[in-house]
Amino acid sequence: MTKCVFCGARAKRICTAQFMRPICARCCKTRIADGNQCPPECPFFSSDQSYRNEKNTRKYSQRLRHEDQLLGAGLTDRELDLFLKLEETIRSTTKENSYVTDPHVLRATEMLLEKYRIQAMKLVAPGKVALKQEEIVMNALEATFNRQSADPASKQDQQSRPTYRDEEIVRVLNQLKASIERHQCNGGRYLAFLREFA
Repeated sequence: MTKCVFCGARAKRICTAQFMRPICARCCKTRIADGNQCPPECPFFSSDQSYRNEKNTRKYSQRLRHEDQLLGAGLTDRELDLFLKLEETIRSTTKENSYVTDPHVLRATEMLLEKYRIQAMKLVAPGKVALKQEEIVMNALEATFNRQSADPASKQDQQSRPTYRDEEIVRVLNQLKASIERHQCNGGRYLAFLREFA
């Protein structure tokens, strides 16, 4: 049995960069990832590179499909900006609170959507009970709605009103809900998608 020159584990590969010495798969992959000089004729280096290129292409096309769906939704520039801010808020909130899952985010979005739809119609909303995880997401999203723009020219005007109107929030929350559901229907996870791309 041949042993890896780096870790002593069982070696099934021969490292062309290490003068044809035995190397295990784990050390080979680690050396490639660390940027060691593998010669182009190394079969493991070229297959790893092609795998990475293919994986990056799949990720990029997935992000482009997401953006195309957003552009096709008919959101104004202002609403699209809010949508992207909400995605970033969800990403950062769920990163800090790892126990929050896709169903919590979807439920929080639905509850906020109902609240702002009712507000837009000037009605009184019935109180709904939210889980702790859903409350965390709802509070973070509502804070995003009420944040002031960084545009110094409009700061005086913004001090007396929220940044976004209820109708805009409803349109964006509808799109956010559809986006979460679309990722779940396609077998994916929305939060995993956000952590990867947002």
